[in-house]
Amino acid sequence: MSDGTPTPREGTRLDPWYGSYAQRAHQMRASEIRALFAVASRPEVVSLAGGMPFIGGLPLEELGEMTRRLIVEQGEVALQYGSGQGDPLLREKILDVMALEGISAHPDDVVVTTGSQQALDLVTTVFIDPGDVIVAEAPSYVGALGVFRAHEAEVVHVPMDAHGLVPEALEETLGRLAAAGKRVKFLYTVPNFHNPGGVTLSLERRPRVLEICQRYGVLVLEDNPYGLLGFDTEPLPAMRSMSTEGVIYLGSFSKTFAPGYRVGWAVAPHAVREKLVLASEAAILSPSNASQMAIASYLEHFDWQGQIKKFQVQYRERRDAMISSLGEHIPEASWNVPDGGFYVWVKLPEGLDAKSMLPRAITARVAYVSGSAFYIDGSGTDHLRLSYCFPTPDRIREGVRRLATVVDAELETVQIFGTAGGGRADAVDFPSPDLF
Repeated sequence: MSDGTPTPREGTRLDPWYGSYAQRAHQMRASEIRALFAVASRPEVVSLAGGMPFIGGLPLEELGEMTRRLIVEQGEVALQYGSGQGDPLLREKILDVMALEGISAHPDDVVVTTGSQQALDLVTTVFIDPGDVIVAEAPSYVGALGVFRAHEAEVVHVPMDAHGLVPEALEETLGRLAAAGKRVKFLYTVPNFHNPGGVTLSLERRPRVLEICQRYGVLVLEDNPYGLLGFDTEPLPAMRSMSTEGVIYLGSFSKTFAPGYRVGWAVAPHAVREKLVLASEAAILSPSNASQMAIASYLEHFDWQGQIKKFQVQYRERRDAMISSLGEHIPEASWNVPDGGFYVWVKLPEGLDAKSMLPRAITARVAYVSGSAFYIDGSGTDHLRLSYCFPTPDRIREGVRRLATVVDAELETVQIFGTAGGGRADAVDFPSPDLF
């Protein structure tokens, strides 16, 4: 007996609507490691995977009282629809935040978004047609790769070294793509304390990268959630501070304050900004008034710069615990020593595969992210990303100790059989929040 559900053409027994999906939907793939992260959330597992900030470092009682006052005194505004471009007061306050990295702008230049992840999606929506090329660092932020794939872009990676994106490699790549008739829409870069690479684009390279992109007519999409979280130096000038027409800048309060508010922003050339506002209104009507007003109140009444300094101290302590533990327990590996941010990018000993090793790591009650998540073609399995932002130093040390037992067992397998197994993914995984 029929239940009344129509049967579209080209459906399947498991999904009668399969033939109705847009082509881009067929490119969406569930993460092969998401199920493992469900296990990793158990308290007995030390997760060195998630890029989650240390919320316990915030003045939670004071923030709770701030929120209470906001709803009692301004609830009729905070709980209502708002502007598609974002709250004017918050946009003014965002200028103060960006000024720390040398950016001079007007509140009208700012578009508030639901986290910088939405800003990534908006920029890609506005610029990318199927088959357009996006150039991105190798490795690159998994959340961006998921957005680019969903919009059917062709992603071409450019290598980094200890000083960030390599200008000579960028120039060679853009020249090769131009000669092949490929249309490059923008360069996507995380210049400060890179996710996952942990490196920072040097001050000397920044104008060089901008000059190359300008010469080839390529926009720069500067994604900067970590720029204020350096440990030992003042923030470097943003690329946006060097080029107002050639750069779209993305910022976020998720790493320097709290991701639960889901507030980020974009700063773009005037005409681009108008397109971003229209795209945002089409997608969500307006960002949350309550979240925006809460962050504006925080920036106005709290010592937010002092709070960032506290985070810097806390994250530096965690970084040090991570680096010293790696040196003690896994000296066969190699890694960078980040000057800020959340991540250490670890190269495994020869013959080891981070993706195939992950289930055994979970069994040993430790989690990480395989390097394959950060390449569009699933390469990078000889690397893994370790995050030190959330666990305490003691938990970090214990996590690395557990990881070392897995690495030792894998090395023994390689010595006996010549390989630890594994393989490459066919496509980039869509991220779970733990990957951010």
